[in-house]
Amino acid sequence: MGKLADLVSEDLSFAEKISINLRKVGLAGVGLASIVDSERTRLYRQIMEVGHAYGRSDTIVGRLSTLGTGTVNLVLEESQRVFDELVEEGEQALNRSKPPAVIAPPPRKITQSRPVAKSRAPDSPMLKSAQQKVAKAASQAAPERLTAELKQRLERASKQVAGLQAGKQQKLELTALLRQVQEGDDKGRRPAKTKPEAQAEFDARRQLKGMTPEEALNRLESLVRRLASETVA
Repeated sequence: MGKLADLVSEDLSFAEKISINLRKVGLAGVGLASIVDSERTRLYRQIMEVGHAYGRSDTIVGRLSTLGTGTVNLVLEESQRVFDELVEEGEQALNRSKPPAVIAPPPRKITQSRPVAKSRAPDSPMLKSAQQKVAKAASQAAPERLTAELKQRLERASKQVAGLQAGKQQKLELTALLRQVQEGDDKGRRPAKTKPEAQAEFDARRQLKGMTPEEALNRLESLVRRLASETVA
């Protein structure tokens, strides 16, 4: 008793069922209006964030120009995002339709260790701090969907990542792999163009879409070993 669905399922008169159904329609209308209102507020904020004002932003001309340029920028950005997702889905559909290819392992080569390039730029303190935070979070909060063995491997790899010397792109890949193991696929929206660093992190995560925790962990461990060997050499 109490819920509309329960009331309708009971043995009620036709007039009572009509009254209950009309109430459900009214509630659905209120819910729809609430969703539309929240979406309108979100879109307005996003448009104002990517827009550019001509003159002072607190004037009418400034606000109108911000809304106009923001709307154009948001449409272009969303169009590109949807197009990229369609391309990615098309690639995955083609890969699913192809039979798995048997690839023979490449012959093992003995290569000389290469010296570390002297021209490598020093690590940014901000990037290094962010990488260490992600690594620490991975070691402290392994998700329940991971087996005990995967959790141990993730903790070990996280400690190794925190001490690595890597370039900006390599740090992005390491962080994306750690989060793929922890959280799975990223279901968020691509950040605005005014946030290039957040866009780079999102793009790195999107390239790993569909990768299982074990696959991401295998790739992470392989990348850690390669970077560690380059540092030692």
